[in-house]
Amino acid sequence: MAKRHTNWCLQQHDDEDVTLALKIEMLQGREKYGSFSSWHELAAVLREEFEEFWDGVKDDDPDPKELIQVAAVACSGLLQLCQQARAEMEDMQRDNEKRENERRERRATEGRTR
Repeated sequence: MAKRHTNWCLQQHDDEDVTLALKIEMLQGREKYGSFSSWHELAAVLREEFEEFWDGVKDDDPDPKELIQVAAVACSGLLQLCQQARAEMEDMQRDNEKRENERRERRATEGRTR
């Protein structure tokens, strides 16, 4: 078991405690850094956080707080990806509705000119 980090782990009594720690880390990261500017940036930050956790693993002393940071970066990236997908879907729906309205107007205009 991790030597330096036992106290932190003992303070986390259940899933809710860990989830709260994750949410706090996500909020602090968002406040400090904002959104990722690209998926490459997300990958780089995720790799950096994982490397910090991995350093502890290699020393047989993994830091659970580093693992929380890995999870926070991954969850933040996932949320951003989902937000982008929803925005793109809404744009596609608006474009489709606009094209359909234009077709209806053309048909109505063509019907009146005949």
